[in-house]
Amino acid sequence: MEWAPCPSSYNALKAGSIDGTDVVPHDHAILRAMNSKYTPPSSLKSVPEKTLFIGRLSQTVSEEEVHEVFQKYGRIRSFRFVRDIVTGFPRGYAFVEFERSSSADEAYRRANRKIIDGKEIVVEYEVARTMPGWIPRRLGGGFGGRKESGQLRFGGRDRPFKKPIVEILKNRDRARGPMITKSHIDREKPEKRYEPPRYLSGDSLYSSKTRCTRSLSRSRIMEYKKEKHHQMSKDRSQSRSNRRRSRSVSLERSDNEKIKLHKSSLKHSRSRSRECERKVNKSDYEESEIRHRSKKKKHKKEKRHKKKKRVSHSPLGSKASDGKDYKKDKSDSP
Repeated sequence: MEWAPCPSSYNALKAGSIDGTDVVPHDHAILRAMNSKYTPPSSLKSVPEKTLFIGRLSQTVSEEEVHEVFQKYGRIRSFRFVRDIVTGFPRGYAFVEFERSSSADEAYRRANRKIIDGKEIVVEYEVARTMPGWIPRRLGGGFGGRKESGQLRFGGRDRPFKKPIVEILKNRDRARGPMITKSHIDREKPEKRYEPPRYLSGDSLYSSKTRCTRSLSRSRIMEYKKEKHHQMSKDRSQSRSNRRRSRSVSLERSDNEKIKLHKSSLKHSRSRSRECERKVNKSDYEESEIRHRSKKKKHKKEKRHKKKKRVSHSPLGSKASDGKDYKKDKSDSP
């Protein structure tokens, strides 16, 4: 079977996978759907090609609101708002049958993902009587779902199948052409001639006339290896000496920084101590001034009190009962 985002027949096992390639069921609901059989009720009189399924309705939406929204697209023949048998509350989906198939197509195109009562709805054609092998949601099948529930079903309009990786690779290979293997590449490659290493040079080393040339080549290789070994040992010693120097320099820097920090802390502590001394001296001076002023005030009060006492005891300082002042004039004094 060729891959399709929305299949024509329902398969519970494939509906549980994102690309429709699962072989083993990954949850118990898929097992239940695989083992169950569903037959639509015979009492239904609506035409399935003109009937739409409206899903994800809010629990507070009324039947009249949904009817008004879908009445704009054409005349409605029948409308079924599904409720719970026991409680009577809405179950979140409904079915609308139009008089014309053109109005149903228009509602299918325009009403999908529309917001009713603050919630986005999903609109699909009725598949219970048109899709072979259909199993509803209550038996573990259906389409859509949420991640929180852990029972996502793919193949519908809301969540179509994604293209599997095998199909993508096949299409890529077709576009590129025939598959190229390693054997083809090896055949096309020309035979490589032997080339000597770079550190050896000279035609006499590789002449196969005498044995001495071979011994020379061996001695040349040994010399090269020794030189390389000496060079590597020199590099190592230099790197070690550089590391030691850098460590010593870093230690000297750290010591200098520590000394600077110590000096700055000493300066800071000295300045703080001077400030404290100034504050103490200032407070002492203010206290002494306050004491001096209080003493002055007391001395003035005592003087005033003494003067009052003197005036009250002297006969000249007071007036007589008849209102005459008995103070002596300066003219009467001898």
